[in-house]
Amino acid sequence: MKHPKIILGIDTSCDDTSVGVTHERRVLANIISSQDELHAPWGGVVPNLARRAHEANFPAVYAAALDQAGITETDIEAIAVTKGHGLAIALEVGIEQAKQLAHRLDKPLIAVHHSEGHFLANFAQDEAGARAPIDPEQVIFPALAILVAGGQTQLVQVNDFGHYEVIGETVDDAIGEAFDKGARLLGLGYPGGAELAQTAEQGNPQAFQLPRPMRQSGNLNVSYAGLKTALLRLVRELQAKAQANIDSQSEPAELSQTVIADLCASFQAAAVETLTYKVELALEQFGYQQVFLGGGVAANQLLKESLSEITKKHGAELIFPYTTQLCRDNAAMIAVTGWLKADENEFVTNLDELDRDPQWTLPS
Repeated sequence: MKHPKIILGIDTSCDDTSVGVTHERRVLANIISSQDELHAPWGGVVPNLARRAHEANFPAVYAAALDQAGITETDIEAIAVTKGHGLAIALEVGIEQAKQLAHRLDKPLIAVHHSEGHFLANFAQDEAGARAPIDPEQVIFPALAILVAGGQTQLVQVNDFGHYEVIGETVDDAIGEAFDKGARLLGLGYPGGAELAQTAEQGNPQAFQLPRPMRQSGNLNVSYAGLKTALLRLVRELQAKAQANIDSQSEPAELSQTVIADLCASFQAAAVETLTYKVELALEQFGYQQVFLGGGVAANQLLKESLSEITKKHGAELIFPYTTQLCRDNAAMIAVTGWLKADENEFVTNLDELDRDPQWTLPS
């Protein structure tokens, strides 16, 4: 089979409907339809609502991607779709759309692991074929990939493309989930990770002492549930103290914006240090020369600054996508991954048998 160059990518792994188009590694289009407003009243993703929104949004997102890329359906040479991991009934929407397109257009289909997409987003180029932080042939194996998102926190040893080994991960909440839950505790809305980070810029990260879990665990795993609980207790204590000064009110006293900013800064510092401590242990233990960052939390400025200091200290290079759009859930990274997998002839052999795999593990 001729190696396809123009790849259509589809991602419906959670609550963003995305279609992307790439020419080899060049991103021609990356359309993302967010469902944030839909799920905000519930403070989290509602699966049935997500599925219905994906079904309703896909036709327009698909058309917009073709238009932005300046192509028609006949130009598509292969289709790549997220098979897992992710939200089961959301994944099935993208897979069904991909299978229908593959049948109708008679094009090969490539199943992509969402986490591998976040790692390989680091090789995406802009439309002009520039700005990629690194080329695939420049990777020094084994490398370390740090995958951080709303539902994922993993340290992954990259032995080669398509060959991965998880050496550390969260035992409970992911770092992105912790940021969102922390933001909700502080009344910052949903999704709150970015707003928490922005509010933290006005606060003092040393104002409150919060735990850095699992420092003595003897492994590279992390935990965020205890940090979230510590924040909840601290907020209640501060509210109780404030309430004592205004006895006439029956509702819990509101915290000042200064206190909220300090809480955000202290919480963010603890969350980032919890992860970067384990990254430094991995660098000391395995001597990686390159560290790749991927996932929505890769856009967090404090995390990037902290990792930059640690990698520089150990003589390693920190690499992350050229734009934050490639950090969040998106289909361009799925298309780039599909192009690289096509080079290894990793096509779906039976379209009818392709199914979602919400717990799909990275290939070893």
